[in-house]
Amino acid sequence: MLSSQERQQYNNLLREFKDVLAADYRDMKGIPPEIAEHRIDLLSNTRPIQSQYYQLNPNYTARVKKELDKFLEA
Repeated sequence: MLSSQERQQYNNLLREFKDVLAADYRDMKGIPPEIAEHRIDLLSNTRPIQSQYYQLNPNYTARVKKELDKFLEA
């Protein structure tokens, strides 16, 4: 846990460099996918494994959809 003084120092540092740090994923537009995305290299003779689907709690469905829409927008 950070002390209030450490928290203030971090906040000041982030404000000082706000022109080079993204505060939100929407601020990261224009970054080439080669830099921002990662990939998992598979062996040439293997197939990806498909996991079974599971049901999401109905209370979370709207919240998850909203988050996925944000990611797709970015």
